[in-house]
Amino acid sequence: MSSKKKLLIIMLPIILVLGSMCTPKKDLSNTVQNPYFAQLPPGDTAEIFGEGIISLKGRYEFGISFSPKGDEIIYGAMEEQKAILFYTKNIEGVWATPKKISLSQGAFSDEMEAFFTPDGKHIYFAPYNEGLYVSIWGVDITEEGWVNPRAMDTIINSGPTFFPVCAANNNMYYANIGKRKIFKANYENNKYTSVEETGFPFGMHCYIAPDESYALIDGRHESSIGKGDIYVVFKKTDGQWDNPINLGSRVNSEYSETCPALSHDGKYIFFSRYNDENEMSDFYWVSSSILEQYKPDHKK
Repeated sequence: MSSKKKLLIIMLPIILVLGSMCTPKKDLSNTVQNPYFAQLPPGDTAEIFGEGIISLKGRYEFGISFSPKGDEIIYGAMEEQKAILFYTKNIEGVWATPKKISLSQGAFSDEMEAFFTPDGKHIYFAPYNEGLYVSIWGVDITEEGWVNPRAMDTIINSGPTFFPVCAANNNMYYANIGKRKIFKANYENNKYTSVEETGFPFGMHCYIAPDESYALIDGRHESSIGKGDIYVVFKKTDGQWDNPINLGSRVNSEYSETCPALSHDGKYIFFSRYNDENEMSDFYWVSSSILEQYKPDHKK
């Protein structure tokens, strides 16, 4: 063996080590491989989401939430006339088989509409027993799991309430079913101190953007394409809400669309469409870039 070849064999491991030290490394700490069940992201036309995985034929699915890192999903479904929450986690790029969970630790027979808070500290949800007297509860997220299930204060649960979604500052938007209106609970000094009507003219499910600059709502209106549509409502410069805008036929259809939500990174809008067999619902998603055309400074 030549001296040059011997030198190359000796130096090769050193070269490889030095090369790896010089190669910039990506920060993967907040990256989820296979983020959406390996489904290609949609464009500006809604597509079914998680077909055969979480969107199952002949079953209602509604109310979906992603953890702040995007590695956990909680969603609701109806099975045997019971509202059930399902949970799945992405572990090293592989999504676990969705499993049934009880955030109330069995205190209620039915649970639905569970949403992670943007800070990742809590999950708020809507449990109930027979009679549909539903109220908003919460659990804390800890290293040991979901703990301390409890009802929210009566300032929020002044009547039947559901669909609790929080902004980044922990202000909560939810529906008071008895009053058939969407409310906002203001968060100050580590507690909810006051409640006010949003003033939305219609809608029963509201998903607030983290910065509260806009909200997604569902409802039936003279502008609706089908039995109920998804709308966007932008906040005006004076702090008041503008009129709801229908998101059009690329999102809405002749069927009913309900329960809008955003992905953890805000890139996608999720909702339920009641076009499954017997008009049951599946999850659909669409790029949130469609909202750009409806912003006040983009409207003609």
